[in-house]
Amino acid sequence: MRAPAIAIVCLALVGACDKGQESAPSRSAPVTTDEAALFKKLPAGANVVFGGNYMKVQNLMQSELGEALAGMGPGMKEWSACWVELKDLKLAGSASFGAGGGQMQTVFTGATLDDMKKCADRAGYKSTLDADGKYLLIEMTTMGQKLEQGMLQLPGNMIYTRQSMSFGGGAVVVPGSRAELEGDMAKLAQGTVLDNKALAASVEKVDRTRTFWFAGTAAGTSISDKVGRFHGTFDIASGVAMDVTVQVVDSNISNQIMETLPQLKKSAASMPAELRPMLENLSVARDGDQIHAKLKLTDSQVATLMKQLSAFGRAGAL
Repeated sequence: MRAPAIAIVCLALVGACDKGQESAPSRSAPVTTDEAALFKKLPAGANVVFGGNYMKVQNLMQSELGEALAGMGPGMKEWSACWVELKDLKLAGSASFGAGGGQMQTVFTGATLDDMKKCADRAGYKSTLDADGKYLLIEMTTMGQKLEQGMLQLPGNMIYTRQSMSFGGGAVVVPGSRAELEGDMAKLAQGTVLDNKALAASVEKVDRTRTFWFAGTAAGTSISDKVGRFHGTFDIASGVAMDVTVQVVDSNISNQIMETLPQLKKSAASMPAELRPMLENLSVARDGDQIHAKLKLTDSQVATLMKQLSAFGRAGAL
């Protein structure tokens, strides 16, 4: 599984050590009925579950970060604006990762494929809707890369999507075909994502009132001897705030992280000005086998970083 490994590497590469820092209070809570209805449409086998607070996503799209995101490809501004106008959206997703790639599944309610096609048309994206109106394929360009997204209409105004990712020789993203998405729905009788009790416990620990949240477990993966459960949030409130907790079960890795961070903190002065906040504003604390990292950036700092990433993506596409 690659996701938690990346989280550890990120902690080791950027941060500030603050062993005495008190963790922010967590709004952990049992899964609600509305959330459970979405999770029941996600097949078993995932390592990570994620979701979002749609009202806060609206705030995101109206922020400087939202403006930066909207500039990451032709039509993205119109596409994002169209999504903001869908007032009753609720979303949940899951992901699984292996040595060479992974899959990400998403289900959301409060929209139809007709709504999605209208958004695609508004953005100028190529889209193809099957004659029976139950499968939509959308093609867009983001950061210079062409992406396709397949969507399956489910009963009750739910939409299901799935993308497969290959990491070898550069990331390749493949949309789920109609047959594959329908096959996923047929597999639900064999189990759903929160049948994994360790994953369900991680979901209940995360503050799901934030703009975006994720929770996962490395149990049953090749790095389960290094990482256990993990969860985190990404919130929009006068800037961007990220809060991530990782259970690092290998004490040698924890020690290396905490010993390396102060040295990296000192190196911020030698970094490009637009990247310095990633080191200067991030704090990391250790509590037993838990590594807790927090990062706060202003709207303008995030917008600058997004512009850098967008430029990098365009350069990579040349």
